[in-house]
Amino acid sequence: MTLIMMKQFLILILLFASCNIVSFGAGQHEGKESLQVLIDNSLEAALKKRAAEPLTKVDKTLSSKKGNVWVYWQAYLQMCKSVYYASEKQDSEAKINLECGINLLDKEQNKTTEDYALLGYMQSQFIRYTKGMESGMLSAKAKRNASKAVELDSINIRGWVVLGIIDFYTPKQYGGKEKCESYLLKAISLPSQSIENQYRPSWGKMEAYSLLLAYYNENGKNDKVRQYYKIAIKEFPNEPSLKKYENY
Repeated sequence: MTLIMMKQFLILILLFASCNIVSFGAGQHEGKESLQVLIDNSLEAALKKRAAEPLTKVDKTLSSKKGNVWVYWQAYLQMCKSVYYASEKQDSEAKINLECGINLLDKEQNKTTEDYALLGYMQSQFIRYTKGMESGMLSAKAKRNASKAVELDSINIRGWVVLGIIDFYTPKQYGGKEKCESYLLKAISLPSQSIENQYRPSWGKMEAYSLLLAYYNENGKNDKVRQYYKIAIKEFPNEPSLKKYENY
């Protein structure tokens, strides 16, 4: 993959992340209080205020916690901070926070399926800060980690979603857009959580629908757009990113 194509690939991934993370809290956890809701809502508040303070406040709370589950959420928060700083065009801060999130999970000795899925997602975003062979190596590493997530737990929706994201944004001439449909169909067939738990992540289902609809739209499969829009909008009736498909 050329450097230009790699950069375009990662810019699209970052845009996808920034558009979808802010809707996690409102769209996927109605009636629940969870760590994900707390962090997602803080990102939404930061974007609205154009100030990092809501995220910094959560950071202070999480930084004192110990244990694998807390490391996951500390890394997730760093990714959200990166999205915020990228939206403010503060690329150096965005890079620092994303790298911090990657390092938090990468050094964990006993990674869980969720750790691998999030690590792969963050690594795929970080490629925009790399060059040449380093970009290709990191892309391969991101895919391996997402694959490891589904190897450890075949019903982990987030592993399948990350595989779908990577394949969707990889240009066809470099082997992309061949498996994303099957990855995303697998994702939407799975529960957001195998066991409901406020300490576990539940993102992924809406992102899978959003990307699957984009894939069918790109390929002129309007019947598929209509079919999956009807399913998605029933599950996420208040999700604004789905509205553009309502007239297909």
